[in-house]
Amino acid sequence: MRTVAAIAVRTVRLGMIVALTAAIMLIGTQPASAHETREVDRFTFVVGIPAYAGIPNGVSLSITDTASGQPFVDLEDTLDVDIIFGEETLTMTMNPAFVVGVFGTEGEYTADFVPSRPGQYTFHFHGTVGDVEVDEEFVSGPETFSDVEDISEASFPVQDPTTGQLADRLEQEITRLNEQVDDAATDEVARWLAAGALVLGAAALGTALVAMRRR
Repeated sequence: MRTVAAIAVRTVRLGMIVALTAAIMLIGTQPASAHETREVDRFTFVVGIPAYAGIPNGVSLSITDTASGQPFVDLEDTLDVDIIFGEETLTMTMNPAFVVGVFGTEGEYTADFVPSRPGQYTFHFHGTVGDVEVDEEFVSGPETFSDVEDISEASFPVQDPTTGQLADRLEQEITRLNEQVDDAATDEVARWLAAGALVLGAAALGTALVAMRRR
């Protein structure tokens, strides 16, 4: 039978996992990343995603007029990107990453999201840039731009688990905790049923003895 003390210990461990997950998500370090450069009609696209899994980041896109070399700064909600990982797809609109006097460079755009798992990501850009129709797919990899990295690989002095690993562990712990609670509840019901059976058995035995004496 699962004891109340065991369930309490498991609950404390669960709380520690949640706290550690939150701590890792506050880490803001980003790795260096290569970018893929491609000519798209009369524009030059530079695409990348310097990111660790579990860290807020975004699709990075720089657009330049190829002939003049000048950044394209007139993109107005006309270019979307499908962020693809495995069988999952998230569609977002590219927005300026440049704020005058604050950060960024003219012609830079982003779609902010948190890549929750390391691995290969695909960015499918579709829409328009000025009067140019765009339908281009960029896939991360060793010949293009970096895959999303596992944050544990850059951890020092020890390799802490990623947020994805912690999420999986958290789900496992919740399942186990629920099972323990159910087992404890089941055992409690069983004890009450056993006690009730003993009482009924004793009553039946008493009735039988009384009947025998009357004979």
